[in-house]
Amino acid sequence: MKVPGQFPLSVLVGLAAATWLAVAVGLYGAAADPAFFKPMSLVAGVLGTVLAAWDRLLWRIPKLALVHGVPDLNGTWRGELKSTWRDPNTGQNPPAIPIVLVIRQTYTAITVTTFTAESMSVSIAAGVTTEADGRHAIASLYRNEPRLSVQDRSRTHHGGLRLSLAGADDRLEGSYFTDRSTTGEIVARFAARTKVLDFQAGLALLQNGPPNAIPSPTPTPPPR
Repeated sequence: MKVPGQFPLSVLVGLAAATWLAVAVGLYGAAADPAFFKPMSLVAGVLGTVLAAWDRLLWRIPKLALVHGVPDLNGTWRGELKSTWRDPNTGQNPPAIPIVLVIRQTYTAITVTTFTAESMSVSIAAGVTTEADGRHAIASLYRNEPRLSVQDRSRTHHGGLRLSLAGADDRLEGSYFTDRSTTGEIVARFAARTKVLDFQAGLALLQNGPPNAIPSPTPTPPPR
């Protein structure tokens, strides 16, 4: 079971102390005196260190994942975004465009940043969910910021996405929606543990890395 990221350490220490007291006095007849609580600061320090180490690092050890069941999605993913928007002049859907997803994850929190040639999206809220059959998915609400040069046809907006793990846990696929009443699909494959900071860095990383890297940016159609 996950420990909430903002769960107060003082509460954990208090629960540990109360349990310690109940067991020591109730089961072993120990005397409850002030000296009993002297180790509390040490207990708090040890718990804080262990919880921080677990949240940031230890949970990522592959064999421990068999126990807690949280997938490690950290890194950069490459893929394509295909909008369901139709050009009113042609009646055609726009071609798929390259997309780079960067996931930063601890045991208790996750953020998803997406880059295209013309915009960046950052998750406002995100989490990893588990289906009844054991499959994992990312659900995220995000804010999209187009480049200033394209905001005359593509304004800032909010949206949501849901991407499920597929393949050998090396592919994310799912859909998105926006408050501009548009929807679409995203498919991405894991590329590297490196977390890039922009679209061009993602292209450079992927073109110098695994095969089938995302292609050069293609012209983006009118607002989707």
